[in-house]
Amino acid sequence: MSQPETAVPAEHTIADTAGAFSILRLDGSGGATALDPGRDASWRLDAAPVWLDLDRRHERVKRFIRGGAVRDRLLAEAMLAEETRPRCVEDEEGMLLILRAVNLNPGTDPEDMVAVRLWITPSAVLSARMFHLKSIADIREALQAGKGPRAIGELVVLLITRIVARLVPVIDELRETCDDLEDNVIAPGDDPEHAQVASIRRTAIVLKRYMTPQRDAMRALRESELPWLTETDRARLGEATDRLQHCVEDLEAVRERALVIQAELESHATARQGRALYTLSIVTVLFLPLGFLTGLMGMNVKVPGEGGSLGFWIAVGAMLCIVGVELWAFKRFKWL
Repeated sequence: MSQPETAVPAEHTIADTAGAFSILRLDGSGGATALDPGRDASWRLDAAPVWLDLDRRHERVKRFIRGGAVRDRLLAEAMLAEETRPRCVEDEEGMLLILRAVNLNPGTDPEDMVAVRLWITPSAVLSARMFHLKSIADIREALQAGKGPRAIGELVVLLITRIVARLVPVIDELRETCDDLEDNVIAPGDDPEHAQVASIRRTAIVLKRYMTPQRDAMRALRESELPWLTETDRARLGEATDRLQHCVEDLEAVRERALVIQAELESHATARQGRALYTLSIVTVLFLPLGFLTGLMGMNVKVPGEGGSLGFWIAVGAMLCIVGVELWAFKRFKWL
């Protein structure tokens, strides 16, 4: 079962009232014209090339998608589903592409991934999401500055490459944290906390859980025979796929290293417990005959030497001799 998106603060834009974060019509030269999301005339997929970035929580968006924007009922429901996994599904009228991006919003963890659902046709891109995504914000700013994508395929590929690029630093940080933990485990001193190691392993597992099918979806997109994907777009998509493949391999390595670190910590804890029990056993054996002698001398009966001036020192000397013999025996049999 896929993991639902974590409730984090949404991007505060016009989507709070109109249902769209933005509607942009590409001009073919790197810029775009912003359309008014409040007007019904702006909500069209045939005003080529246009990008509708919608808030999938809004009732207007749900009606728009189910009412004909995505004609296939199953694909329309996938665009609005609460739980999703990355995948690529081609239809006669377009393609459904579901992606997951690391969550870099304040107060969230990277593994609380943001889902982006894309419905792509030769004339339009419809993106549906819940929360702010920096990759989309970067592309929108580039379009406003006249330095953005010029066509539908370039827009989709640029979004994918941005999502993968923001994943790389997160994985690098996990790898560096593993390096530090391994150094701490090897070096003398306090061992790292088990909770810290478990957190790294959990993050790696969650990220790999979504990045593996996302890699497969990107490969399927690259291998598809879609007219809006140029050879340049396919080449860039291939590079992004290879980069994501390296990320998946790094996540697997981080997970395995976290397991090794956890096993080493458990080994250290077992060794410390064994040393403590061993020391306790030695002390117990050393004092066992001494306890016997003191118990014997404390008995309310006559014992040899009682009443003599040298009786006490003879008893002390006997106990010291016993301790000496025990220490010699322990060293002889390499128990110490």
